[in-house]
Amino acid sequence: MGLPVFPIGVFAMFSIVCVIRDRQPKSFFLRALGCFTIIVIGGLLLHPFFDPDFPAPVTIDLMMRVAMVWMLAINMIYQILDGVDKSKARGESWVQFLGSLCWYMFPVNWAQGKDYPRLTRSSLSLDNVVSFLRAISEFALRVGSLVAIQYSLAHISQQYLLRCVDEDAVMEMRSGSQRAYVTTIFYTAVHSVQVVCAMFTFEILRIVVAILSLGNLEYAKWNDNPFVSSSIAEFWGVRYNRIVHQLLVSAVYKPLLERGYSKRIAVFACFFVSGVLHVNVVYTTFGEALAPAMAFFMIQLVAMFFIDPFFVVKRKPSVKDPVTGKPKPNEGRGDCYQYNFAGHMFTVMFLACTLPLYLGTMVKQGSRWLGQGDVSAPAFATTTAQMLPCILP
Repeated sequence: MGLPVFPIGVFAMFSIVCVIRDRQPKSFFLRALGCFTIIVIGGLLLHPFFDPDFPAPVTIDLMMRVAMVWMLAINMIYQILDGVDKSKARGESWVQFLGSLCWYMFPVNWAQGKDYPRLTRSSLSLDNVVSFLRAISEFALRVGSLVAIQYSLAHISQQYLLRCVDEDAVMEMRSGSQRAYVTTIFYTAVHSVQVVCAMFTFEILRIVVAILSLGNLEYAKWNDNPFVSSSIAEFWGVRYNRIVHQLLVSAVYKPLLERGYSKRIAVFACFFVSGVLHVNVVYTTFGEALAPAMAFFMIQLVAMFFIDPFFVVKRKPSVKDPVTGKPKPNEGRGDCYQYNFAGHMFTVMFLACTLPLYLGTMVKQGSRWLGQGDVSAPAFATTTAQMLPCILP
């Protein structure tokens, strides 16, 4: 049995950031050297030569490893260049600092009291306990209903793809014909439903964290109904994969704005960094071409800059600042965009037509990829999938 290379490498990355925070070097060269070292370690952790327990290609385990390493690396590079100084200035303890480093692996925040009240030692009265139990039951029922829908759709879409995307369908999609692209669009759209709905486990964690913490903590939402987005900006900005979005905002967008760059430059940098991360995921997991995956993110950027202005309608701020009395900007909230039917239709069609550039790589793997995870679907999912027709004869 070989050395546990992966945990040793992650520990080394954490150690570099902690040394930088402790020593606070003024030299940009030393900080740049720390960033370079983290990138090198991250790259080595994603190479099978250095790790005897390296996951097999075309597996979810490998994809999750790649995503986790680069999310850590992006956050750590930001901390070395900017975050450690802000942490010191805020007077954060080591526990708080390490918590901010690890937050993206287990995103838990102090509860805001919107869905359920907080029970503390000073509020343990019978009325408060009853109120908490009633609120947490309603919250669990509401989230549990969403989990049931997502669980069903995830299994139905997976069983449908496993039945329809056989060797003939894969060969058809790889042929490069016009019909092949239409076929890829359809199956990629189904796979996108599977990907989003497969995140129902994170919704379960929201219930578990709320109950175990007596309402004092909340597990951050990964998605906020991404299928109802009325614009590309709404989809990427507030609805889909909000954890990675928050990482990019904290580590890329805000630091660039603070240095005087325009919002468009900052947004471009976020999409570029996200594109590089996803390109590495595709290349490491599937060994496929890099250009289509990067093109997918650049096309989203073009649509956001030049087409979104025709559809985006933001709601007026509805919450007033308690200090100034002025309305708070509702940036980052899922309800800050007003629903627009035309924008919704455009967003759905635009994403469906461009998703093959990225998710198409996965669908074209056939059962090697689509059979990942729990394939022992409930009977109703298999039966429903059997009733749906495949688009290829």
